[in-house]
Amino acid sequence: MRKSTMKNIVKKAVAGALLLSLVMTSVPVMSYAKEEGDVPVPEVTEEEPKAIPQEYDAYDIDMLATVYEDNNLKVNVENAKINDEKDQSDGTENAVLIKAPASDVESGDITIDKPVDFSKAKAGQIIVGGLCERKKPATVSFYLDAETTPFATVDVAKQKGKDNWTKNGNASAPITKNITGKHTLKMKFSFKGMSAEDKKDKTSVLLRYVAFSAFDMPTINFNLDESLGTIAEMNNDSEHKTECYGDMSIEIPEGYKSEYGGADSAGTYELEYIRGRGNSTWGPSKKPYKVKLDKAADLFGMGKNKHWVLLANYFDYTMLRNKYTYYLTHKMNMEFTPQCIFVNVVMNGQYLGSYYLCEQVRVGKGRIEIDDLEDTPDVTSGEELTGGYFLSMEYGDDYRSFQTERGMQLYIENPEISEKANNFAQKDYIADYCQKVEDALFGKNFKDAEGHSYTEYMDIDSAIDFYLIQEFSLNGDGFAGGSNYLYKKRNGKLYWGPLWDFDYVAWGATEVSGNDTIGFLHNGVTWVQRMLEDPVFLKKFKERWKEVKVIIEDTVKDGGEIDILAKQMEFSQKTNYKVASTTLIDDSVEGEGELTYGSEVDRFKHWISERLNWFDANINTINGGGKKITFKVGNKKVAVVPIQDNYVTDEMLPKEPTKKGYKFLGWYTKKGNKYKKELQDISVEKSITVYAKWEKVYKMKGGNRIVFLQDNVYCPLYYYELTLNYVSYPGNVPVNKIKWSVDNKKLATVKDGVLQPTLGKAGTVTVTAKYNKKKITCKVHLVEGDKLKYMTSFKLVKSKLKLKKKSYGIVRVTPTPKKCAYEDLLGQVHFYSMNNKIATVDHETGVVKAKKKGKVTIVAIYGNTMKKCKVTVK
Repeated sequence: MRKSTMKNIVKKAVAGALLLSLVMTSVPVMSYAKEEGDVPVPEVTEEEPKAIPQEYDAYDIDMLATVYEDNNLKVNVENAKINDEKDQSDGTENAVLIKAPASDVESGDITIDKPVDFSKAKAGQIIVGGLCERKKPATVSFYLDAETTPFATVDVAKQKGKDNWTKNGNASAPITKNITGKHTLKMKFSFKGMSAEDKKDKTSVLLRYVAFSAFDMPTINFNLDESLGTIAEMNNDSEHKTECYGDMSIEIPEGYKSEYGGADSAGTYELEYIRGRGNSTWGPSKKPYKVKLDKAADLFGMGKNKHWVLLANYFDYTMLRNKYTYYLTHKMNMEFTPQCIFVNVVMNGQYLGSYYLCEQVRVGKGRIEIDDLEDTPDVTSGEELTGGYFLSMEYGDDYRSFQTERGMQLYIENPEISEKANNFAQKDYIADYCQKVEDALFGKNFKDAEGHSYTEYMDIDSAIDFYLIQEFSLNGDGFAGGSNYLYKKRNGKLYWGPLWDFDYVAWGATEVSGNDTIGFLHNGVTWVQRMLEDPVFLKKFKERWKEVKVIIEDTVKDGGEIDILAKQMEFSQKTNYKVASTTLIDDSVEGEGELTYGSEVDRFKHWISERLNWFDANINTINGGGKKITFKVGNKKVAVVPIQDNYVTDEMLPKEPTKKGYKFLGWYTKKGNKYKKELQDISVEKSITVYAKWEKVYKMKGGNRIVFLQDNVYCPLYYYELTLNYVSYPGNVPVNKIKWSVDNKKLATVKDGVLQPTLGKAGTVTVTAKYNKKKITCKVHLVEGDKLKYMTSFKLVKSKLKLKKKSYGIVRVTPTPKKCAYEDLLGQVHFYSMNNKIATVDHETGVVKAKKKGKVTIVAIYGNTMKKCKVTVK
């Protein structure tokens, strides 16, 4: 979410909360209402009662705690105590905890007595979210109605420690019969590993949910031998070097046909290995995997190969954006387009969720079909040296990485370049070739010194398609990182593609409240900017847009490709979100109403439609030059910065100016002699000039101070980096003037206030910042994202503050609950002084400037919550 968007949301909420509180105090209301404008009173309407379903959908059963509260879960167990010692911190919340002698649990049963409807699809797996005690292993068998033969039996997952119910795993089993119609569902537990005497002792069973997966798409079941390496070890290895071994079986529902044709892929396949894959996608609990088969196989008509990947699509609630991107590139006839199908995945009895089984992007038959120099590693000259090469825009510090003179960072994915292979002639060739592309591109009339056009070195049709989809989707990962590819054929040009990885920051995936669909994002990328200055490239780009526009329009129509894909996921997504989280569930969704799969599919379609309208209306304005922002200090011009889209990032800003006795407040537009709007709040539609704004500061003994906004913060494991916001006063303290350090470099490193956690490693690291012979510390807790809560309110560290005239202090806050994601606090709590003549307060940071003697109330506001800090200036 962009900061300006968040500020506008908060400002609207501020008015209502502040006015409500002021009415109830002795502080005059009119002084605030006059400044901020009248606050409308919301109309209260009575909600219509929701219809109560007469049965449960087998693929959408409520959490069992809800079923129990609704009196539809009957625990027919003698001497049972149910949820009698609930502790919201021990993992028993939103669950049913049953305590009774094991023999009584065995002789009784637990029944969902409201009918469960199986008529919509054939059931494939039953999944039990729950735990038994660590030394009292249990199985649970499931029965329909009054039947005495179970249709499935599941080995219940076990605790990881005594009285610890926080583990969120599940256990599943295939369903052995074709279930149709509506039925009550009965569960019976068995403790076969316990003696009759031991069964007299009490045991506990925790039940969170019972879910069913529909057998309407293939199921991949991994049977791994954990004596050769455990799944937990594999999942905890952020470097993806830990492998597991066993086999992979594929089950295919009757009548299923792969869109890619091919023979029936049902059967069992021996694995050479399975291991983790991905960078940011590896942090969340739903993991992506790389699979290598023992023998090459053509799975679902996607080509015979050993190498496959399972994509988790954690960051995309629809789980459609990658598949949709690959559909577009196929329709656009891009040469290499990844193929993938929807599958359900089970690993050693645990249902992992809904995935894609996908081709791995690599050189090989049925993949990137170019000559493979790894077959001839000794080639140092001649025709063979010209290809093929497979490149990414990844940053690397080994032999395979190189950079052009204008900063184009490239990495040789294939062939492998190493000291052992002694194939540096191949690296020299492709690095020199890319430099030739650049020299011609930036040469006079787009030609190099020998008169060769860059189009002789580069295929501009593939460049246009690659850029068009990156730009149209506003992919924040475009043109940077290991998911951006190029390849060069033997005796051929440099091509762009294939397109890959569009589930995170593309197509509006995680940009909920902002939902931006305007602006050009990548037209300032070094090579792209220059290509857009070429009339030939620009003309072809606009002509290509007319063709691609028709394809995109068809996909968002009712019954179009997005609806077709969403229909395929109708049941799988329901089961997936019983067991797996997503970033949109982990984070708050503001102003979007109830989050559902259908609403997210609609938002996805709406985003594309809105983007299409803007893109089509503005396609003729695109160019490599772009808009410019002129920065001035007084009348002196200090910088002119080109802007790629309508927003300004911190990286674009010039060095903060300094002025003795004054504090720099930011860059503002001006009208006459009056400052108007701050740059960060402006959508820059055209070239503008901004000016440095200053505030006179009081001198403090000992010089400037620095303070962390929070002493304890929580960071999800999937974060690449975390900016540790600090406050400095009375003057600005540049981040590079502070000495930063951490107490545990195995967990994280820090540079210039940016913490870089070791991906996937949990723990607590203390960050120390030293300035002017003083130091401050902050503890950063690195935890699983699904353990963090939403920020619902906040507390003041101190409710009273005493300051001397012409001095400074700070009103600090902490979030409620304590364990919420760090960004939940930033930019959301805002501060106001009720008397600016006595003291002012920084709206964002809470820094108070005491001006003259007296008493003043500083209010801090988040949503409809307001706290007051009484400030006395002596």
